Amino acid sequence: MKKLIPSIFAGALFALSSHASVTLNFNSDLQGFGGGGNGGTFGWSSVNGGSLALTNSSGYHDGMVTLNLGNYPAIWAELQKAQANGGFLSFDIFIRTNEQVYTGNPFVQVICVGNSDTGGWKDNNIGYTTFPISGAQNTIHALLPIKTTGTGGDGNFVVSGAWALLQFGLQFGSGVTSGTVYIDNVKILGFDSPTPDFSFDTDLQGFGGSGNGGTFGWSSVNGGSMALTNTAGWHGSMVGYGLGNSPAIWTKLNNSLANGGTLSFDATFRTSDQVYTAGGNAWLQLIVVGNSELGGWKDNNLATTPLPVGGGATTKSIVLPITATGPGGGGTFVASGAWANLELGLQNGSGITSGVVYIDNIRITPEPATVISPLITYTVGGGNLTLDWTATGFKLQTTSSLSPTAWTDVPAGDTPPVVVPIDPANRAAFYRLAPQ
Repeated sequence: MKKLIPSIFAGALFALSSHASVTLNFNSDLQGFGGGGNGGTFGWSSVNGGSLALTNSSGYHDGMVTLNLGNYPAIWAELQKAQANGGFLSFDIFIRTNEQVYTGNPFVQVICVGNSDTGGWKDNNIGYTTFPISGAQNTIHALLPIKTTGTGGDGNFVVSGAWALLQFGLQFGSGVTSGTVYIDNVKILGFDSPTPDFSFDTDLQGFGGSGNGGTFGWSSVNGGSMALTNTAGWHGSMVGYGLGNSPAIWTKLNNSLANGGTLSFDATFRTSDQVYTAGGNAWLQLIVVGNSELGGWKDNNLATTPLPVGGGATTKSIVLPITATGPGGGGTFVASGAWANLELGLQNGSGITSGVVYIDNIRITPEPATVISPLITYTVGGGNLTLDWTATGFKLQTTSSLSPTAWTDVPAGDTPPVVVPIDPANRAAFYRLAPQ
């Protein structure tokens, strides 16, 4: 008898949605996270439709929960791609005042740790929040570029080698007796190519003046970059590029609007290039604008950098989700309609006489469209399990456990039907389809 397997068949087979990146959304469980050995409590919560809840007291608790990224083949594949081509780790942080017990010095930060074979232990404190917050809930969208080397506190998720762990913890101010933070929508995404859309190796690649003052031009800094120079004040649109000028970039923008995607780039600040009053109100900010037919003008002030810069120079990686709608200052690149421009500017503190920022490695990265894997049919006979499906482009994978999962390819599993001998001594086996 032939049977049709639904999306999930308890204890035996899976026909899963396949996607290049995997989002851990904690809809019903902890998705493989376990204790990291640094105190406090953690568990699943129904907050925001499902999330990872961390609870602790005042002090620094840097590894409360941990996830072995190698337990998820799809996540591990994205991590390898990110290490080769660039990419990012993203997640959401939810903080609610009514769940904190505090007196004086009440603040919280999430600690995000990359702990790996050759990268070592590298931690970052993210989302500094004081109590009480405005409104019922404070939501922070965290984005960390993925690097294979770096230092703790550099704003990057640093992992390399044969194994890698993602760990979360909390730091509370001395006035917090008990505090709770929720983590959700954890994702790793790797770029498909190491070559950005705009590398500025020899020229400005089509960027031109947008009429908001200052000067701009090509620079040899960092092997080629776009230099923006301005005086104190807000200059929201110094240079711009019509994204429709490049069919390839326009396609990537529209795919990002349909399936999700990001705008990313690097911004370099060097103390020696700035003319400022020491001890004065000397700082720089980069302004990123999405200006489009339906999305309107939506700007974000990013990468605030006080002077002097530690070490003389710093490069900050910026990653913005691409959305069709949203407010200015919302931390997204808003663009929709028949035309869309990317525009960049500067805001400098009153202590700046002349400030310079170098822009490099601009890219738009769409996420691939979700591919729904076909249903699996199966028959049992002659001591064998025969698995069949109707579509091409998929391969059969198996695992002996769902906690943790360790999916492996079934030999000769690229072409259906696939015949698998039934092992009477090990009847616990799970199967799924994944893209080839």
